[in-house]
Amino acid sequence: MEIIYKIALIIFAFLPSVFWLIFYHYYDRKRPEPFWLILKIFIWGMLAAFLAIVLEHFLVEILKPELYVSRGWLIILRALIIVAPLEEILKFGVVRKKIYYNREFNESLDGIFYCVTAALGFAALENSLAVLVGGSQLILYRFLTTTLMHAVATGIIGYYLGWVHFHHQSQWWLIKGVILAIIFHAVFNISVSQDLVWLNLIAIPWLIAGFIFLYFKIKRFQKTGVR
Repeated sequence: MEIIYKIALIIFAFLPSVFWLIFYHYYDRKRPEPFWLILKIFIWGMLAAFLAIVLEHFLVEILKPELYVSRGWLIILRALIIVAPLEEILKFGVVRKKIYYNREFNESLDGIFYCVTAALGFAALENSLAVLVGGSQLILYRFLTTTLMHAVATGIIGYYLGWVHFHHQSQWWLIKGVILAIIFHAVFNISVSQDLVWLNLIAIPWLIAGFIFLYFKIKRFQKTGVR
């Protein structure tokens, strides 16, 4: 029964990612991406999460930031210097290495959709580990917050990636997207910290702002019909 319960938890942990995957790919329904490619990028996103866990632990052990700063500053610096940069670069790396040069990456919107897919694979693995430790009550919370945060943050990179790939923008344009994603991710992580309760109030407005930003970027590509 214990094994069955854990399997059920993992299945439920995937539901937030599946929901947001369907939600975002709905906007690509006129020119849908091959299912096998979506699945491939989703799985690579999960593998990136495994790598992120290992690397984050390694960097914290090497840098030992807790020796130099207070608890509050530790949370801020860890989010800004370790967690957000590492996770966003790994998710972006999945898209750049596994789909960017594929012939199916053939329109500007694909940058957003494949980045979102990698991010949701990443979040699915995170959710699975979280519910195995903290229980099923975390699923709704992660559905409304963390899973969406991953999708929006990496989707921002995808927007800039689409411009660079199809409109010959400078690589600095892409770097701008990565920096914005890291800032969005880091601020969210800091705002939901239980050690910095006074920042909790900005978490949801911040997430909504990012969601709206990415939504209008998707609509911009759709309205202008850019390839």
